Amino acid sequence: MKNTLIIAYKDLNLNSRVTRILDQFEELKFKNTVVSLGNPQNYKQFKNTNFIELKYNPKLYKLISFLNFFVKKIRHSDFQKKNLNKKLKKKKIHKSKIQIFRNFFLTLFLKALYKLNISIYSEFAKKVQTTVTGNFDLIFAHDMYALIAASKFLNSQNYFIYDAVELPHDGRNHSGFLFKNKILKKLRELEESDEKKIMQKANCITTVSNGLAHQLKKINRKVLILRNYKKYRRVYKVKDNIRDLLKIKKKEILLLYLNSIKKDEGIDKIIDILDFIPLNFKFACLGPVIEKDYFELLKRKVKKKNLKERCFFIKVVRMDHMINFISTADIGIIPRINSYLNHKYSLPNRVFEFIAARIPILCNNLPDLSKFVETNKLGLTFDVNNKSDIVQKLLEISKHKNNFKNNIDKHFKHNNWKNEFNKLKRTLI
Repeated sequence: MKNTLIIAYKDLNLNSRVTRILDQFEELKFKNTVVSLGNPQNYKQFKNTNFIELKYNPKLYKLISFLNFFVKKIRHSDFQKKNLNKKLKKKKIHKSKIQIFRNFFLTLFLKALYKLNISIYSEFAKKVQTTVTGNFDLIFAHDMYALIAASKFLNSQNYFIYDAVELPHDGRNHSGFLFKNKILKKLRELEESDEKKIMQKANCITTVSNGLAHQLKKINRKVLILRNYKKYRRVYKVKDNIRDLLKIKKKEILLLYLNSIKKDEGIDKIIDILDFIPLNFKFACLGPVIEKDYFELLKRKVKKKNLKERCFFIKVVRMDHMINFISTADIGIIPRINSYLNHKYSLPNRVFEFIAARIPILCNNLPDLSKFVETNKLGLTFDVNNKSDIVQKLLEISKHKNNFKNNIDKHFKHNNWKNEFNKLKRTLI
Protein backbone atom coordinates (compact mmCIF):
# COMPACT_ATOMS: atom_id res chain seq x y z
CA MET A 1 0.00 0.00 0.00
CA LYS A 2 1.47 3.35 -1.08
CA ASN A 3 1.46 6.28 1.32
CA THR A 4 0.57 9.45 -0.57
CA LEU A 5 0.63 13.11 0.42
CA ILE A 6 -1.58 15.52 -1.54
CA ILE A 7 -1.05 19.24 -0.96
CA ALA A 8 -3.36 21.95 -2.32
CA TYR A 9 -3.30 25.63 -1.38
CA LYS A 10 -7.02 25.72 -2.15
CA ASP A 11 -10.43 25.07 -0.67
CA LEU A 12 -11.36 21.63 -2.01
CA ASN A 13 -15.04 22.56 -1.95
CA LEU A 14 -14.18 24.64 -5.01
CA ASN A 15 -11.84 22.15 -6.68
CA SER A 16 -13.19 18.88 -8.05
CA ARG A 17 -9.95 17.83 -9.81
CA VAL A 18 -8.17 16.97 -6.56
CA THR A 19 -11.14 15.00 -5.22
CA ARG A 20 -11.40 13.05 -8.51
CA ILE A 21 -7.71 12.16 -8.28
CA LEU A 22 -8.26 11.16 -4.67
CA ASP A 23 -11.14 8.89 -5.74
CA GLN A 24 -8.77 7.02 -8.03
CA PHE A 25 -6.06 6.79 -5.38
CA GLU A 26 -8.62 5.19 -3.06
CA GLU A 27 -9.51 2.64 -5.76
CA LEU A 28 -5.80 1.80 -5.99
CA LYS A 29 -5.83 1.21 -2.20
CA PHE A 30 -3.40 4.06 -1.52
CA LYS A 31 -3.28 5.45 2.00
CA ASN A 32 -3.72 9.20 1.57
CA THR A 33 -3.03 12.34 3.55
CA VAL A 34 -4.60 15.49 2.11
CA VAL A 35 -3.62 18.99 3.25
CA SER A 36 -5.66 21.93 1.94
CA LEU A 37 -7.35 25.19 2.95
CA GLY A 38 -10.76 23.49 3.09
CA ASN A 39 -12.01 19.90 3.17
CA PRO A 40 -14.42 18.80 0.41
CA GLN A 41 -18.03 18.52 1.54
CA ASN A 42 -18.07 14.76 0.95
CA TYR A 43 -14.74 14.08 2.70
CA LYS A 44 -16.26 11.45 5.02
CA GLN A 45 -16.86 9.10 2.07
CA PHE A 46 -13.09 8.59 1.67
CA LYS A 47 -12.10 5.60 3.80
CA ASN A 48 -8.31 5.53 3.34
CA THR A 49 -7.74 9.27 3.59
CA ASN A 50 -6.78 11.60 6.42
CA PHE A 51 -7.88 15.18 5.72
CA ILE A 52 -6.03 18.10 7.30
CA GLU A 53 -7.62 21.53 6.90
CA LEU A 54 -5.25 24.45 7.46
CA LYS A 55 -6.86 27.81 8.12
CA TYR A 56 -4.69 30.76 9.02
CA ASN A 57 -4.00 34.41 8.29
CA PRO A 58 -0.50 34.85 6.85
CA LYS A 59 1.79 36.82 9.20
CA LEU A 60 3.13 38.68 6.18
CA TYR A 61 0.08 40.91 5.81
CA LYS A 62 0.42 42.15 9.40
CA LEU A 63 4.13 42.79 8.85
CA ILE A 64 3.52 44.68 5.61
CA SER A 65 0.85 46.85 7.27
CA PHE A 66 3.38 47.82 9.95
CA LEU A 67 6.18 48.48 7.43
CA ASN A 68 3.91 50.55 5.19
CA PHE A 69 2.87 52.66 8.16
CA PHE A 70 6.51 53.07 9.23
CA VAL A 71 7.75 54.03 5.72
CA LYS A 72 4.83 56.43 5.23
CA LYS A 73 5.74 58.26 8.42
CA ILE A 74 9.34 58.68 7.31
CA ARG A 75 8.42 59.86 3.80
CA HIS A 76 6.01 62.47 5.11
CA SER A 77 8.48 63.88 7.57
CA ASP A 78 9.61 67.34 6.38
CA PHE A 79 12.47 67.26 8.82
CA GLN A 80 13.74 64.01 7.35
CA LYS A 81 13.52 65.35 3.79
CA LYS A 82 15.42 68.56 4.63
CA ASN A 83 18.20 66.67 6.39
CA LEU A 84 18.54 64.23 3.50
CA ASN A 85 18.83 67.08 0.96
CA LYS A 86 21.52 68.81 3.03
CA LYS A 87 23.55 65.60 3.31
CA LEU A 88 23.28 64.95 -0.41
CA LYS A 89 24.58 68.48 -1.19
CA LYS A 90 27.47 68.29 1.29
CA LYS A 91 28.69 64.83 0.31
CA LYS A 92 27.68 65.17 -3.34
CA ILE A 93 26.25 61.63 -3.30
CA HIS A 94 24.15 60.91 -6.36
CA LYS A 95 20.57 59.79 -5.67
CA SER A 96 21.04 56.66 -7.81
CA LYS A 97 23.75 55.43 -5.40
CA ILE A 98 21.35 55.90 -2.51
CA GLN A 99 18.84 53.78 -4.47
CA ILE A 100 21.45 51.03 -5.05
CA PHE A 101 22.25 50.85 -1.34
CA ARG A 102 18.56 50.89 -0.46
CA ASN A 103 17.79 48.02 -2.88
CA PHE A 104 20.78 46.02 -1.62
CA PHE A 105 19.70 46.21 2.02
CA LEU A 106 16.06 45.62 1.07
CA THR A 107 17.08 42.42 -0.75
CA LEU A 108 19.07 41.21 2.26
CA PHE A 109 16.13 42.01 4.55
CA LEU A 110 13.65 40.16 2.29
CA LYS A 111 15.90 37.10 2.02
CA ALA A 112 16.06 37.00 5.82
CA LEU A 113 12.25 37.19 5.98
CA TYR A 114 12.01 34.40 3.40
CA LYS A 115 14.41 32.17 5.36
CA LEU A 116 12.25 32.77 8.43
CA ASN A 117 9.21 31.46 6.47
CA ILE A 118 7.40 34.78 6.55
CA SER A 119 6.48 34.86 2.86
CA ILE A 120 2.96 33.56 2.14
CA TYR A 121 3.72 30.16 0.62
CA SER A 122 6.89 29.46 2.62
CA GLU A 123 4.82 30.06 5.77
CA PHE A 124 2.18 27.65 4.41
CA ALA A 125 4.98 25.15 3.73
CA LYS A 126 6.26 25.46 7.30
CA LYS A 127 2.75 24.89 8.67
CA VAL A 128 2.34 21.78 6.51
CA GLN A 129 5.76 20.53 7.61
CA THR A 130 4.95 20.92 11.31
CA THR A 131 1.44 19.42 10.92
CA VAL A 132 2.21 16.37 8.77
CA THR A 133 4.45 13.55 9.95
CA GLY A 134 5.64 10.35 8.31
CA ASN A 135 7.31 9.17 5.13
CA PHE A 136 5.50 9.13 1.80
CA ASP A 137 5.94 7.09 -1.39
CA LEU A 138 4.08 9.62 -3.53
CA ILE A 139 3.96 13.43 -3.22
CA PHE A 140 1.26 15.22 -5.23
CA ALA A 141 1.44 19.04 -5.39
CA HIS A 142 -1.66 20.63 -6.90
CA ASP A 143 -0.78 23.95 -8.57
CA MET A 144 2.36 26.04 -8.05
CA TYR A 145 1.39 27.36 -4.60
CA ALA A 146 1.85 23.87 -3.13
CA LEU A 147 5.36 23.38 -4.55
CA ILE A 148 7.39 24.78 -1.64
CA ALA A 149 5.36 22.75 0.86
CA ALA A 150 5.80 19.58 -1.24
CA SER A 151 9.57 20.11 -1.40
CA LYS A 152 9.82 19.68 2.38
CA PHE A 153 8.91 15.99 1.97
CA LEU A 154 10.96 15.09 -1.11
CA ASN A 155 13.71 12.48 -0.96
CA SER A 156 15.44 10.13 -3.39
CA GLN A 157 12.90 7.37 -2.73
CA ASN A 158 9.51 9.02 -3.31
CA TYR A 159 7.72 9.83 -6.57
CA PHE A 160 6.85 13.50 -7.08
CA ILE A 161 3.95 14.75 -9.24
CA TYR A 162 3.39 18.45 -9.90
CA ASP A 163 -0.17 19.07 -11.12
CA ALA A 164 0.23 22.18 -13.29
CA VAL A 165 -3.30 23.09 -14.37
CA GLU A 166 -1.85 26.44 -15.49
CA LEU A 167 1.56 27.77 -16.43
CA PRO A 168 3.32 28.94 -13.27
CA HIS A 169 4.30 32.61 -13.08
CA ASP A 170 2.31 33.68 -16.15
CA GLY A 171 -0.49 36.25 -16.40
CA ARG A 172 -2.50 36.34 -13.19
CA ASN A 173 0.07 34.04 -11.58
CA HIS A 174 2.94 36.47 -12.15
CA SER A 175 4.35 38.30 -9.11
CA GLY A 176 3.77 41.66 -10.79
CA PHE A 177 0.06 40.92 -11.19
CA LEU A 178 -0.42 39.31 -7.79
CA PHE A 179 1.18 42.09 -5.78
CA LYS A 180 1.53 45.84 -6.29
CA ASN A 181 3.29 46.24 -2.94
CA LYS A 182 7.06 46.22 -3.58
CA ILE A 183 7.93 44.04 -0.57
CA LEU A 184 5.24 41.46 -1.33
CA LYS A 185 6.31 41.39 -4.98
CA LYS A 186 9.98 40.85 -4.12
CA LEU A 187 9.12 38.08 -1.66
CA ARG A 188 6.97 36.39 -4.29
CA GLU A 189 9.91 36.57 -6.73
CA LEU A 190 12.06 34.67 -4.21
CA GLU A 191 9.34 32.04 -3.99
CA GLU A 192 9.12 31.85 -7.79
CA SER A 193 12.87 31.21 -8.00
CA ASP A 194 12.56 28.27 -5.58
CA GLU A 195 9.43 26.94 -7.32
CA LYS A 196 11.26 26.72 -10.67
CA LYS A 197 13.98 24.58 -9.06
CA ILE A 198 11.36 22.32 -7.43
CA MET A 199 9.52 21.82 -10.76
CA GLN A 200 12.71 20.48 -12.30
CA LYS A 201 12.77 17.72 -9.64
CA ALA A 202 9.30 16.39 -10.55
CA ASN A 203 9.09 12.80 -11.79
CA CYS A 204 5.96 13.82 -13.66
CA ILE A 205 4.19 17.11 -14.43
CA THR A 206 0.51 16.76 -15.26
CA THR A 207 -1.36 19.44 -17.20
CA VAL A 208 -4.57 19.89 -19.20
CA SER A 209 -3.71 20.83 -22.80
CA ASN A 210 -1.15 20.32 -25.57
CA GLY A 211 -0.19 24.00 -25.60
CA LEU A 212 0.46 24.08 -21.85
CA ALA A 213 2.41 20.79 -22.12
CA HIS A 214 4.66 22.31 -24.81
CA GLN A 215 5.43 25.31 -22.58
CA LEU A 216 6.02 23.18 -19.46
CA LYS A 217 8.51 20.95 -21.30
CA LYS A 218 10.84 23.95 -21.33
CA ILE A 219 11.11 23.41 -17.55
CA ASN A 220 10.84 19.61 -17.30
CA ARG A 221 10.48 17.15 -20.18
CA LYS A 222 8.38 14.66 -18.16
CA VAL A 223 4.93 16.08 -18.92
CA LEU A 224 1.66 14.13 -19.08
CA ILE A 225 -1.65 15.56 -20.34
CA LEU A 226 -4.42 14.77 -17.86
CA ARG A 227 -7.54 16.58 -19.00
CA ASN A 228 -10.27 17.62 -16.60
CA TYR A 229 -12.95 15.16 -17.70
CA LYS A 230 -15.66 14.36 -15.15
CA LYS A 231 -16.88 10.92 -14.12
CA TYR A 232 -19.31 9.49 -16.64
CA ARG A 233 -22.87 9.85 -15.37
CA ARG A 234 -26.28 10.42 -16.86
CA VAL A 235 -27.82 13.83 -16.23
CA TYR A 236 -31.21 14.25 -14.64
CA LYS A 237 -33.48 17.25 -14.55
CA VAL A 238 -33.72 18.17 -10.88
CA LYS A 239 -36.27 20.48 -9.29
CA ASP A 240 -33.57 22.97 -8.39
CA ASN A 241 -32.16 23.76 -11.85
CA ILE A 242 -30.99 26.92 -13.59
CA ARG A 243 -33.86 27.08 -16.06
CA ASP A 244 -36.60 26.88 -13.43
CA LEU A 245 -34.69 29.28 -11.15
CA LEU A 246 -34.67 31.96 -13.86
CA LYS A 247 -38.17 31.06 -15.13
CA ILE A 248 -36.91 30.45 -18.67
CA LYS A 249 -39.68 29.17 -20.95
CA LYS A 250 -39.36 26.04 -23.08
CA LYS A 251 -39.10 27.96 -26.38
CA GLU A 252 -36.47 30.34 -25.02
CA ILE A 253 -32.74 29.70 -25.55
CA LEU A 254 -30.60 29.84 -22.42
CA LEU A 255 -26.97 30.81 -23.01
CA LEU A 256 -24.72 30.03 -20.01
CA TYR A 257 -21.37 31.50 -18.99
CA LEU A 258 -19.79 29.36 -16.25
CA ASN A 259 -16.62 30.80 -14.76
CA SER A 260 -15.15 33.57 -12.60
CA ILE A 261 -16.38 37.09 -13.32
CA LYS A 262 -13.34 39.06 -14.45
CA LYS A 263 -12.44 41.27 -17.39
CA ASP A 264 -10.23 38.88 -19.35
CA GLU A 265 -13.07 36.34 -19.65
CA GLY A 266 -14.91 38.55 -22.18
CA ILE A 267 -18.38 38.55 -20.59
CA ASP A 268 -19.03 42.13 -21.77
CA LYS A 269 -18.56 40.99 -25.38
CA ILE A 270 -21.58 38.70 -25.03
CA ILE A 271 -23.76 41.31 -23.33
CA ASP A 272 -22.95 43.64 -26.24
CA ILE A 273 -24.41 41.26 -28.84
CA LEU A 274 -27.72 40.59 -27.04
CA ASP A 275 -29.26 43.55 -28.92
CA PHE A 276 -28.51 41.79 -32.23
CA ILE A 277 -30.10 38.39 -31.54
CA PRO A 278 -33.77 37.36 -31.09
CA LEU A 279 -35.49 38.30 -27.83
CA ASN A 280 -35.99 34.66 -26.90
CA PHE A 281 -32.22 34.35 -26.21
CA LYS A 282 -31.38 34.72 -22.51
CA PHE A 283 -27.90 34.98 -21.00
CA ALA A 284 -26.89 33.75 -17.52
CA CYS A 285 -23.53 34.15 -15.73
CA LEU A 286 -22.69 31.71 -12.95
CA GLY A 287 -19.41 32.11 -11.09
CA PRO A 288 -17.58 33.89 -8.28
CA VAL A 289 -16.90 37.63 -8.60
CA ILE A 290 -13.13 38.12 -8.82
CA GLU A 291 -13.08 41.74 -10.03
CA LYS A 292 -15.79 43.79 -8.30
CA ASP A 293 -15.25 46.86 -10.50
CA TYR A 294 -15.75 44.78 -13.63
CA PHE A 295 -18.87 43.18 -12.13
CA GLU A 296 -20.31 46.63 -11.41
CA LEU A 297 -19.52 47.68 -14.99
CA LEU A 298 -21.43 44.65 -16.31
CA LYS A 299 -24.45 45.45 -14.15
CA ARG A 300 -24.45 49.07 -15.35
CA LYS A 301 -24.25 47.86 -18.95
CA VAL A 302 -27.23 45.53 -18.42
CA LYS A 303 -29.23 48.37 -16.85
CA LYS A 304 -28.31 50.87 -19.58
CA LYS A 305 -29.28 48.45 -22.34
CA ASN A 306 -32.49 47.53 -20.51
CA LEU A 307 -31.55 43.82 -20.44
CA LYS A 308 -32.67 42.92 -16.92
CA GLU A 309 -35.17 40.41 -18.31
CA ARG A 310 -32.53 38.82 -20.56
CA CYS A 311 -29.27 38.88 -18.61
CA PHE A 312 -28.83 37.30 -15.18
CA PHE A 313 -26.08 36.87 -12.57
CA ILE A 314 -26.43 33.78 -10.38
CA LYS A 315 -24.74 32.91 -7.09
CA VAL A 316 -22.27 30.03 -7.04
CA VAL A 317 -23.79 26.58 -6.45
CA ARG A 318 -22.25 23.54 -4.76
CA MET A 319 -19.78 21.55 -6.90
CA ASP A 320 -21.57 18.24 -6.30
CA HIS A 321 -24.84 19.82 -7.49
CA MET A 322 -23.39 21.75 -10.44
CA ILE A 323 -23.84 19.38 -13.41
CA ASN A 324 -27.53 18.60 -12.89
CA PHE A 325 -28.20 22.25 -12.01
CA ILE A 326 -26.80 23.59 -15.31
CA SER A 327 -27.95 20.73 -17.56
CA THR A 328 -31.13 22.56 -18.61
CA ALA A 329 -29.10 25.32 -20.32
CA ASP A 330 -29.06 25.20 -24.14
CA ILE A 331 -25.59 26.54 -24.98
CA GLY A 332 -22.41 26.94 -22.93
CA ILE A 333 -20.31 29.94 -23.96
CA ILE A 334 -16.59 30.56 -23.34
CA PRO A 335 -15.61 34.05 -24.61
CA ARG A 336 -12.16 33.94 -22.95
CA ILE A 337 -9.74 36.64 -24.19
CA ASN A 338 -6.27 35.73 -25.51
CA SER A 339 -4.56 37.99 -22.96
CA TYR A 340 -1.62 35.80 -21.85
CA LEU A 341 -0.24 32.26 -22.34
CA ASN A 342 -2.47 30.65 -19.70
CA HIS A 343 -5.50 31.88 -21.66
CA LYS A 344 -4.05 31.25 -25.11
CA TYR A 345 -3.37 27.56 -24.38
CA SER A 346 -6.18 26.96 -21.89
CA LEU A 347 -8.60 24.06 -21.88
CA PRO A 348 -10.68 25.30 -18.96
CA ASN A 349 -12.55 23.17 -16.47
CA ARG A 350 -15.83 24.63 -17.76
CA VAL A 351 -15.42 22.74 -21.05
CA PHE A 352 -15.65 19.45 -19.19
CA GLU A 353 -18.54 20.62 -17.02
CA PHE A 354 -20.45 21.48 -20.21
CA ILE A 355 -19.58 18.02 -21.60
CA ALA A 356 -20.78 16.31 -18.42
CA ALA A 357 -24.03 18.33 -18.59
CA ARG A 358 -24.37 17.58 -22.37
CA ILE A 359 -24.43 21.29 -23.27
CA PRO A 360 -23.18 22.34 -26.75
CA ILE A 361 -20.14 24.61 -26.53
CA LEU A 362 -19.59 27.96 -28.25
CA CYS A 363 -16.10 29.36 -27.63
CA ASN A 364 -13.51 31.90 -28.70
CA ASN A 365 -11.01 30.57 -31.24
CA LEU A 366 -8.10 30.04 -28.83
CA PRO A 367 -5.68 27.41 -30.23
CA ASP A 368 -6.18 24.39 -27.92
CA LEU A 369 -9.78 25.20 -26.99
CA SER A 370 -11.08 25.64 -30.54
CA LYS A 371 -9.21 22.58 -31.82
CA PHE A 372 -10.66 20.43 -29.02
CA VAL A 373 -14.24 21.65 -29.59
CA GLU A 374 -14.13 21.41 -33.40
CA THR A 375 -12.23 18.08 -33.65
CA ASN A 376 -14.67 16.35 -31.29
CA LYS A 377 -17.74 18.12 -32.81
CA LEU A 378 -18.82 19.48 -29.44
CA GLY A 379 -19.89 22.89 -30.77
CA LEU A 380 -18.65 25.90 -32.73
CA THR A 381 -16.01 28.62 -32.39
CA PHE A 382 -16.01 32.38 -33.04
CA ASP A 383 -13.78 35.44 -33.06
CA VAL A 384 -14.52 37.24 -29.78
CA ASN A 385 -13.59 40.61 -31.33
CA ASN A 386 -16.07 40.21 -34.20
CA LYS A 387 -19.69 40.88 -33.16
CA SER A 388 -21.23 39.61 -36.39
CA ASP A 389 -19.24 36.35 -36.12
CA ILE A 390 -20.46 35.77 -32.55
CA VAL A 391 -24.07 36.42 -33.61
CA GLN A 392 -23.82 34.17 -36.68
CA LYS A 393 -22.28 31.23 -34.75
CA LEU A 394 -24.77 31.65 -31.90
CA LEU A 395 -27.74 31.43 -34.28
CA GLU A 396 -26.15 28.46 -36.07
CA ILE A 397 -25.44 26.43 -32.92
CA SER A 398 -28.96 27.07 -31.60
CA LYS A 399 -30.42 25.47 -34.77
CA HIS A 400 -28.29 22.33 -34.43
CA LYS A 401 -28.05 22.03 -30.65
CA ASN A 402 -29.65 18.56 -30.53
CA ASN A 403 -27.05 17.18 -32.96
CA PHE A 404 -24.26 18.59 -30.81
CA LYS A 405 -25.87 17.14 -27.66
CA ASN A 406 -25.79 13.67 -29.26
CA ASN A 407 -22.14 14.14 -30.29
CA ILE A 408 -21.24 15.19 -26.75
CA ASP A 409 -22.93 12.15 -25.20
CA LYS A 410 -21.06 9.79 -27.55
CA HIS A 411 -17.78 11.57 -26.86
CA PHE A 412 -18.29 11.46 -23.08
CA LYS A 413 -18.92 7.70 -23.03
CA HIS A 414 -15.41 7.08 -24.36
CA ASN A 415 -13.66 10.13 -22.90
CA ASN A 416 -14.29 10.47 -19.18
CA TRP A 417 -12.29 10.72 -15.98
CA LYS A 418 -11.79 6.99 -15.47
CA ASN A 419 -10.28 6.55 -18.94
CA GLU A 420 -8.24 9.74 -18.63
CA PHE A 421 -6.77 8.76 -15.24
CA ASN A 422 -5.53 5.45 -16.71
CA LYS A 423 -2.72 7.47 -18.36
CA LEU A 424 -1.44 8.52 -14.94
CA LYS A 425 -2.20 5.13 -13.40
CA ARG A 426 0.26 3.45 -15.79
CA THR A 427 3.09 5.62 -14.41
CA LEU A 428 2.21 4.79 -10.78
CA ILE A 429 1.88 1.00 -10.89
